[in-house]
Amino acid sequence: MNALVATFLLFFQLILSMPALSCKLEGQWKSHKTKTLAELYGTPNSNKEKLKLAKIYGKAIVHYSNCNKATVNIDRYIEEYSFKIIEEKNNFVTIKYIPSGDMAILMFEGNCFKSPVKGMAFYEHFCRF
Repeated sequence: MNALVATFLLFFQLILSMPALSCKLEGQWKSHKTKTLAELYGTPNSNKEKLKLAKIYGKAIVHYSNCNKATVNIDRYIEEYSFKIIEEKNNFVTIKYIPSGDMAILMFEGNCFKSPVKGMAFYEHFCRF
């Protein structure tokens, strides 16, 4: 066997022996209306604003794949986002959205996580489903 083939086979074996990329976000998550509204109702927003916002939560389904892509489906309206995991710990993941550069810390609580709602003082909760 020549050196090039031997090198390729060794490299291939090393790749196969490496642990799979782990990503806590991988899979499907659904907005949890009850948990999110509990957060919303604890904010200083006006009651009129709270009632308006309450109608939109609990509908989103987010599918995270390849530890770098999110597909959001809200009533069949679909948007895709790219992101990079900056840090992943036992109870949180810090992500950076591409290309905006916006950052978010997603905090895990059991089989759910909460994500800050941009420009607001509360979190939207998502649970695996």
